[in-house]
Amino acid sequence: MQIPQVLDAIQLSHATFNKIRQNLWWAFGYNLVGIPLAAGALLPSMGIALTPSISGTAFAPPAAPYLPTILTLYRKSAPAVQHPC
Repeated sequence: MQIPQVLDAIQLSHATFNKIRQNLWWAFGYNLVGIPLAAGALLPSMGIALTPSISGTAFAPPAAPYLPTILTLYRKSAPAVQHPC
């Protein structure tokens, strides 16, 4: 490996860990609210109960932001290929 490649790998690993931390906090916050709602926390006070299918569907949209995150890291990791011509 060349020194610039090692430096690129280190930068990519830092970016990856930063995104992992960011996604972990978003997931923690969403689950902090979502799990009690899915478990029926609103039933005693408001009489609202979520069916299992609605609860399951409510946990699908938070996965959508991971795609742009992955694409951002992919763009950082895909250097321009130089052909020896």
